[in-house]
Amino acid sequence: MVHRALAPSHRPHAPNRFGPEPVRRPHLCRCAGLRAPRSARPSHVRALRFIGLRLFGLSAAFAGSYWLLSAAYIGVRHSWIPPITPLLPGCYAFSRASAICVPLGASAAVALRRVRTLWQLWPLWRDLVNAVPDVSLAQTRQRSLALLQHSGPLDLRLYRTVIEIRDAILDLRAHIPHAILTEVRIRLEREGAPPAEEDARVTACWLRIPRRMKAEGTPPLRGDLTAPVLGGTDLPGEIEFLRKVAKADASPQIRRIAAHLSHSIEKH
Repeated sequence: MVHRALAPSHRPHAPNRFGPEPVRRPHLCRCAGLRAPRSARPSHVRALRFIGLRLFGLSAAFAGSYWLLSAAYIGVRHSWIPPITPLLPGCYAFSRASAICVPLGASAAVALRRVRTLWQLWPLWRDLVNAVPDVSLAQTRQRSLALLQHSGPLDLRLYRTVIEIRDAILDLRAHIPHAILTEVRIRLEREGAPPAEEDARVTACWLRIPRRMKAEGTPPLRGDLTAPVLGGTDLPGEIEFLRKVAKADASPQIRRIAAHLSHSIEKH
């Protein structure tokens, strides 16, 4: 379900005489979100386990060296043993405490990254949810309140945010003419958009046009859904793509191009 929800290219809906149906899948978001923590575990778990075990082994080596040198000093009375032995318990305590803190530090780093990602995606999520309110499971709030609310684990909230953004994009495809998509790409190529950010900037630009058209009451277009659904092939790739889209959405250049194309559609 994760790969189906986040695939970069989706099979278009079959056309019907009533036009394309809007995508409304709040139950899918809930079901997919509940499975996200199992299928999106961090890839560095083995590395953290390796570091923790090595630190535990190092602490055991310090403790064994302390008792070995203490026992050896009873028999040999070397002068270099007494200055060394007091340092070994401190090294043992430091390595053991470090081993215990590895999972805590890793969890804190992951949590900070997720909070940062949620903070960056929130403006895009808010605008899309306001345009397509049926895809959201929660009401839009201020950015700080949205992060502080206790609505579940951070990984679940991030996964749900990605799914709701994706569902809103699928819904807005029915409100954008194919000719406008071509014009968007041509204009961005003239502006000299970086190749690595071209897809994200195109997506951010065309998303602004159907949001405005839908707010003005324009009905969905009939026929196939021709707007491309771009993105990553997995959850990290999708998150990175949406971060680029959110960054491009706040660009004055994207807003200017989208506003110009929206006015040209209204004139026709």
